[in-house]
Amino acid sequence: MRPPPVWYERAEQLRLENHTLQKISDLLGIPLPTIRTQLMFRMDAYDDFIQPTHNNEASERTHRIKKALAQGGHPPLIAKKEGVSRQWVYLLRKKND
Repeated sequence: MRPPPVWYERAEQLRLENHTLQKISDLLGIPLPTIRTQLMFRMDAYDDFIQPTHNNEASERTHRIKKALAQGGHPPLIAKKEGVSRQWVYLLRKKND
């Protein structure tokens, strides 16, 4: 394997400090896919620092809302608990009817 790029050690240090890949990319001026690839191949604990994507979080939240609705939960209370609008909860309920 080739030696790491000159910016790699700084990128790994920032990742170990729990900075997002986007923030590391912005700070170093290196494209995000390049940083991700280098860290993925070179960083031993890379998998420990993988953060869920927005889509995964949204999907999990939607699943929880649907489950709460199926159990007879009150839409305004579900919305408040999950941090979404009541309209979104009502829309999910309507889609599942």
